[in-house]
Amino acid sequence: MPATDDRLRIQVHGIRSARGMDESSRSFLLSAWHSKSAWDAISALSEEDILVTNLRDKEVNLKVVATLDQQMRRTYSSKHVEINRAVSESAMLKRIWANQPDDESFSPEQRDQGKFLRGEDESVAV
Repeated sequence: MPATDDRLRIQVHGIRSARGMDESSRSFLLSAWHSKSAWDAISALSEEDILVTNLRDKEVNLKVVATLDQQMRRTYSSKHVEINRAVSESAMLKRIWANQPDDESFSPEQRDQGKFLRGEDESVAV
């Protein structure tokens, strides 16, 4: 999934005939590449009209693009699982505290946390 505009870490500066046309150069670049998958990029960049000084460098760098894609997917899929687990646990705690607000089986600290989770006491950190 492509980054949103506020998360992009890119600067585009028009050069030579595009000097002074930074925003239109940026728009063109993003429209051409931003939504492409790594495999789409590899396919396009491996074409013969993409010239390089050393063909071996092109082959190596295309493999790097494929490797980076796999690394990003592994990293973000595990982070996604961790985030979902934390959100689920938080939601579960909120449901428990909503149904059992001051149950005597809970310690005073747990009851205070329940009040915080229900929004009754903002001074207690969870």
